[in-house]
Amino acid sequence: MTLPSFDIFSAIDGMIGQSQYGKMHRFLWDIDSGFTGYRVESMLRQYGIRVWGRKAQGAKRSFLVRQSQAVWAEYLLCRMGVPLESKILDRRNLEYPAQHDSTMPVPWS
Repeated sequence: MTLPSFDIFSAIDGMIGQSQYGKMHRFLWDIDSGFTGYRVESMLRQYGIRVWGRKAQGAKRSFLVRQSQAVWAEYLLCRMGVPLESKILDRRNLEYPAQHDSTMPVPWS
């Protein structure tokens, strides 16, 4: 049995997030890069960023975050080394990994 390419639960989850928080930004990357959805989402949660509307199409993974948190999430994803294929919101975020060691910022408590 194969699953349909459309996931109704992710669509509903995305609509709930948008109805609560308004505009969202979708981040997209390829899991062949070594970054699973679980790994990426777990890291973002440490910094208070919740994701909605998860999608998996072939090797591509994506999710939505609140627009107000999108630049911060992008910074964290770039620092982590996730090769984003989605629209870059702040080009400076692409430069930060080279300016810092491989450690991540201290998560908020």
